Amino acid sequence: MLYIIKLILLICSLIIAYYLRCFIKLKFNSKYKKAKPEYSPIEKTNTINFFNRKLIEEKLVKCGNPFKLNVKSYMFLKLFILLGGAVAAVQYIGASTKGLIGGLVAAILGFFSVDIVNYLSNEDDKNRIRLDLADVYDLVSLQTVAGVNIGHALLEVHTVCKSKRLQKSLIKLAAKINLSKNIEKALNEFNSEYDMPEIDTFVAIIKESLSSGLKEEIIDDQSAALKAVNSFYTASETEKIDIYVLVISMLLLGGILGMVYYGIGSDLLKSTHGLFS
Repeated sequence: MLYIIKLILLICSLIIAYYLRCFIKLKFNSKYKKAKPEYSPIEKTNTINFFNRKLIEEKLVKCGNPFKLNVKSYMFLKLFILLGGAVAAVQYIGASTKGLIGGLVAAILGFFSVDIVNYLSNEDDKNRIRLDLADVYDLVSLQTVAGVNIGHALLEVHTVCKSKRLQKSLIKLAAKINLSKNIEKALNEFNSEYDMPEIDTFVAIIKESLSSGLKEEIIDDQSAALKAVNSFYTASETEKIDIYVLVISMLLLGGILGMVYYGIGSDLLKSTHGLFS
């Protein structure tokens, strides 16, 4: 059991190191900073309240809610993992000071484990949404150049999306525009489903175009900037695949060499045993 815990800690350390490396690589990359688009300044308040129903609902919506939890099931799961982790740690280590410390650490990790998974899932969604959003800008630009008004252009943008989360949101946006004819309200509701500056900027540009007309230069600039940022993500994904391939190749090679050395060693042992018998 101790070896399993050590293995889990090692895997967690490797995951943290990988994401830290990616963060540092993009944070201090001058080319990435130049390519990153400017976003509309929107103030957001970070209120720490773990048991506020409204805040929990908003948080689940904005993180994509990969487990499809409601507020009650979300809190139940967090508390269940908290208690389960604490009890398991105390039982394994023993009812001592070390056991209590281990139980406390396991309880804290258990309580936030669902949030960690939601965060990682949301970050992956954001990368995929950025890829699709560049195509959305291009389609809106093409539609408006062809004489289609912005409201009708928004009805078709979901067709170019590969991200199921963004596609679902854009289909809901189109339905609300069709039903209510209130594009601005539908855009606000669409924006409330995400915590992304790219979505904030997209909504702000579309809202501005409703009153002053669509400016193709702004659309093209945002599309080009997103494509430049996406190139870094694509490169990192390619690098990740290369690492996976290298690891798998090394494991296969290690397994083959192990089998070969095992066979040679067995033959040598048999030969040695035959000589001295």
